[in-house]
Amino acid sequence: AIFRRFYREEEVHEQQGVGIGLYLACEIVTRQGGYIKVVSEPGKGSEFSIMLPTK
Repeated sequence: AIFRRFYREEEVHEQQGVGIGLYLACEIVTRQGGYIKVVSEPGKGSEFSIMLPTK
């Protein structure tokens, strides 16, 4: 869900942004044959790993 275009969590609606950053990152990485891995811990944050193939 977090990679959908314009997706925003309820808790951050008062913060600036439109919710397109993760969508664009995912589109770019996917078109290059890779993927994004996310590990989240509520209240602590998230860790994003970008995996790209080596050619």
